Amino acid sequence: MPGLSVLGNILLPAAFGGRVPTNLRQRALDMIRKVGLERPDQDADTLSRGEMQRAAVARAALFSPPILMADEPTASLDADRAAVVADLLFSVAEACAATLIVVTHAPALCARFDTVIAMDHGRIVA
Repeated sequence: MPGLSVLGNILLPAAFGGRVPTNLRQRALDMIRKVGLERPDQDADTLSRGEMQRAAVARAALFSPPILMADEPTASLDADRAAVVADLLFSVAEACAATLIVVTHAPALCARFDTVIAMDHGRIVA
């Protein structure tokens, strides 16, 4: 979200519930470090696309959900940054013991999954 810091972005879902518990704030700070971002107070508007993707992964994993879903998480990233975001998604999903569901057009990302469902014009083709 523009206008918020990295930490503010990651804690945004928790903020809807009122006051953010101290332990959740610490967990968010830990997630920021885990995804490789160095400045929790940095304005989100100044992040690169890859840094925004990493902050989004941290926000999604904050509550250790049983399912992590990502829509085109590597879109508009170069191959190296796409690999970093993909590695991060898989590592966070494993740490949370979450099922990872990704929608992507990236063959390199698809190749990393045990199960791939291919669609064409809204129909399952493979």
